[in-house]
Amino acid sequence: GQPENERCSRAFVVFRMKTLNSKLGEALRLVTDLITGADFSDSQRMRDILFEFRNDVKAQILPAGSSFTALRAGARISPVLAREELWKGIEQVLFLYKTADNVDSGLSRVCEMLTGLRKTIMNRNRLTLNLTAEGGVREKARDLLADFVSKLPSSPVCETGFRLSQTISGGSYEAVAVPSMVGYVSTVFPASSFMSGQYTDEVIIAQLLKTGFLWEQVRMRGGAYGVTAATNGVEMLFSLSSYRDPNIADTLDAYRAGFDWLISNGVSGEELEKAIIGIVGRELRPLSPGEKGIIGFRRRLYDISDDLRQRKRDELLASDAGQIREAARKLRENLEKACSVVMSGEEALSAVPGRYSALLKNKITLV
Repeated sequence: GQPENERCSRAFVVFRMKTLNSKLGEALRLVTDLITGADFSDSQRMRDILFEFRNDVKAQILPAGSSFTALRAGARISPVLAREELWKGIEQVLFLYKTADNVDSGLSRVCEMLTGLRKTIMNRNRLTLNLTAEGGVREKARDLLADFVSKLPSSPVCETGFRLSQTISGGSYEAVAVPSMVGYVSTVFPASSFMSGQYTDEVIIAQLLKTGFLWEQVRMRGGAYGVTAATNGVEMLFSLSSYRDPNIADTLDAYRAGFDWLISNGVSGEELEKAIIGIVGRELRPLSPGEKGIIGFRRRLYDISDDLRQRKRDELLASDAGQIREAARKLRENLEKACSVVMSGEEALSAVPGRYSALLKNKITLV
């Protein structure tokens, strides 16, 4: 990304393909046809795809409710997440609903936009390729990929980034009404940069909360199917989310209480060691070749080098209880700047106590 004051960032459309070695040439020809030759003028086919896509997205809302609410909450703080919200969040859902409801008058405009986007994006001068393959087929694969690239359109690239969106406005609380008996509760607030030393302390805090206090309060006592905590060092955000949660207000209370508990009680050496082992264990788990390839590719796009990763690992292993408590204090202060988004049924939302009445002042409905 670019410096924040320039309000500019990079964005990528990612195509992934998996194929047998013997079918690589055939698969690349198919991909070429799909990304350069799709017929956007076939209005009936485009109409069918629009409704199918809308229904697919609609079917994802409840199974992925925590992802939707966490992204929506983050979009109120981060311009980058505001852009992502437009592409794959609740804003995208609302756009698809509106477009489908006005398909007769709006479909031609959508087709024109898709044609323009393809002309801009499908350009070999913008392309970055990542290949994961056995050593014995790399040379053949390179030749096939070179032929694939040569068939892509070529034009000058004037701009490699885009202006960032404005963050979503409307206050620090929002409710999303859906036909559901359970809810999803997300709170997001500012945190440290991946490059700062405090980032690794916040990673440990997230591990301690989701496997300790929040697990007990939200999952075991509250009856939610799940609860998680995570820090995003790229967008400098800390997030807390519950999954299939029957207790909206109690969970929001627990999010705040978790930091108070950590500040008051601190963390023992044994608890700290277990948290670090859990974090390192996730990173060291066995990966398939495909997983290794895409993770390495993303690290390259984010400019995350192995030296930087090693530095973060060393900082993680050097963390102590005093650092954790101090980092928890700073996060607790930042929690006052939090944005919370709740997704649940109308009945559960209407029963929210007065201390969280702001949720109902900023409500949208998805049916």
